[in-house]
Amino acid sequence: MSSSKALRWAAVAVLGLGLGWWVPHRHAPTAPTHWVQASNAKQPAQLLVLADGSRVTLYAGSTLRYLDGLAGTRREVYLQGKAFFKVAKNPNRPFLVFTDKLVTTVLGTSFLVTAYTGAEAKVAVCEGRVAVQPRAGAELAATPTSVPAAGVLLLPNQQVHYSPATKALTKALVEQPVRLATQPLAFKNQPVADVLNALEKAYGVNIVYDATKLRECTITIDFDEEPLFEQLDALCKALDAKYILAKNAQIIFESPACASAS
Repeated sequence: MSSSKALRWAAVAVLGLGLGWWVPHRHAPTAPTHWVQASNAKQPAQLLVLADGSRVTLYAGSTLRYLDGLAGTRREVYLQGKAFFKVAKNPNRPFLVFTDKLVTTVLGTSFLVTAYTGAEAKVAVCEGRVAVQPRAGAELAATPTSVPAAGVLLLPNQQVHYSPATKALTKALVEQPVRLATQPLAFKNQPVADVLNALEKAYGVNIVYDATKLRECTITIDFDEEPLFEQLDALCKALDAKYILAKNAQIIFESPACASAS
């Protein structure tokens, strides 16, 4: 081979090597993902166990969609209807439930979502912390420790309603708060304020009262397995008092005087 041809081949080889550095390296093919859809047309309840160990009870007339294996940086599911979620804890991968109007975000907890088409949407919490926000303009990076301004933080025995008409979130107590702590609720000549504080701790609720009016009031009362609102009814009857379920999941306890306390 002549020296001139050798030089030309060398130049082509060097040019080809140089171009090789500019060609993007092909990544190894990733496993294809697909959507999984579970529907419950008529059964009273259907149990689903997701890839991360989370358990979903899907009620009649409901559909749940999610990526196979819950692929992605976030665990996302899409609900139409009603479902109870018991989510496996994973602080590094938030669990998001999308409905037509709401986005619910948790790290690991249990809660109920009701979102039938055309009806008022509702999220109720059994345990843990839950962030709820309108789906329109939702901040998907939000967590229960960083709730956006348009959202609300829910704690156990709290729920939120979303009205399609007003597009507003309304926070309230659930219809039947459950006892979260198992300490006895029996009181003998105890200050009424102590009774209210004990109920707060037992049910994780916020009871607002006038400490000045109740400062000298004592009562003897024994609560067994009655629901919270029946316990409050009994307390009000003994004190000639009343309570109001206020906004933001508060209970306002009003006692005109403590003369009737026993």
